[in-house]
Formats: sequence, C-alpha cells, structure tokens
Amino acid sequence: MRKSTFYLALLTLLSSFLAIFTYSYESKSTNLLPVITYPLRIFTLPLIIIFVILATLTLLNEKQAIQIPWPTSIKGEKYLQALLLLPPSGFIMALTHEIGHLIWGLIAGGKLTYMQITFIILYPNPSITSTFKLGIVQMNNLKNPFNYGIFLLGGTLTTTIISYAIALTLNIKKLKQPYNILLTELGIIGLLDMPLYTTLPQINLPHWFIIGGTTPEPLIAIKKLNFPEPIYYLTLLLSLIILSILYTRSIQKK
Repeated sequence: MRKSTFYLALLTLLSSFLAIFTYSYESKSTNLLPVITYPLRIFTLPLIIIFVILATLTLLNEKQAIQIPWPTSIKGEKYLQALLLLPPSGFIMALTHEIGHLIWGLIAGGKLTYMQITFIILYPNPSITSTFKLGIVQMNNLKNPFNYGIFLLGGTLTTTIISYAIALTLNIKKLKQPYNILLTELGIIGLLDMPLYTTLPQINLPHWFIIGGTTPEPLIAIKKLNFPEPIYYLTLLLSLIILSILYTRSIQKK
C-alpha cells in the first residue's frame, strides 16, 4: 500500500466514525427515525459526503488513477501523523481509563454489570449501539464508600500511571516514527485525564470539553476515601508539572 493511500484510508475511517457519532447524536436529540433525512440531519449528511469522497480518492489513488499531493518534508509528515493518530490515541486511552475502573473495582470487591466504549457494548452482551458513551463501567457489590472510592479513582489513576510509564520510556529509549508520536499522544492524554476530570465538571463542562463525564469523578473518589482535598490538589499539581517536564524533554529530543 502506498503511503498516501494509507493516510487517506485513515482519514476515511475517521470521517466514518464522525458520521456515525453525529448520526447517533442527531437521532437522540431530535427523536428522528433511524433513516437519513434532509435538511434535519445537517451534520451527518456532509460527513457522509466527505466519507464517500475520501473513500473514492483512496481507491483511485491506490490504483494510481490519480496522484494525491502529499507532504514531502519530514516535519510535514510528522504533523500529519500526529493528526491522524489522535482519534485512535483517544480511543485507546478511553479504553484504558475504563479498564482501570474495572481492575480497581474488582480489587475493591465489585462485580461488573455493564461496560461500554464509544458505540461498543463490551459487557454483558457484546454488541454495537447507536447511543454514544465515551466510556462507562458499572459495578455492584461495592459494599462501602471506601471501596466505591477506589473504583471511582481507578480510571484516572490508571491513565496517570500509564502516562508516567510512557514518559519514562520516551526519555530513556528512542523510538521510530510513528510509534514515538503515538506514545506521546497517549501519554499526554493520560497526563490530562485526572486534571481535566477534576476541574472541568466543576464549571459545568464535560470531562473532555465536549464529551465525557459530567461529574468530578476523582474529586468524589478522594472524598469517599477520606483523603485531604488540599493534599490531593497539591499532588495533582506536582504530578502535572513533573509529567509536563518529562514530555517537553522527550519532544525536544525528537
């Protein structure tokens, strides 16, 4: 597969995901039947058109019927890779966050009752749903507030641990592209997970500005764990500074 075809295919995949997301959102917000109608689906239809155009260009480019101009400089290609890898990076860290809830919830004695990532229901009945959830894990049998606090904190705690592991790896070992870019994006998302989940819901914004949880999950968790709030904020700030320094160093080394 030609390099330009590969990146076009990634763009096609991204446009299809955005089309499915907006289709689900518009159906839910307007109570429309699950069919495509115009002009009510003002966001879905343009994305479907973009998807069709990109899919066509991908096929024609691979068959060399047309030649798509592509960045030739290393710097331009890095920016393109960073843009295209952002959606899968976000998905991976969303999955990591929810797996963190699951693992720490099981450690606290909980029993999994439901798990979903984006449009994918993972448990109890694996399937595809039209209702978008960035990520959700539900557990029962968490017998006291302390155990529930461990379960709640597990998501952002896990992404923060992963972020530290990635930061140390990037500073110790030099990786080839695009693995370096992918790990950097994963690490930075993990770096931001706990601070954003703590602060944004307190000003009535979702966890990731437009999507995600709407309650300050880590803050609720530390209260249930009877952890002093000032020390939590101080630790959060210190961790943010350390990780920012590590990722700045790793980026400057590239």
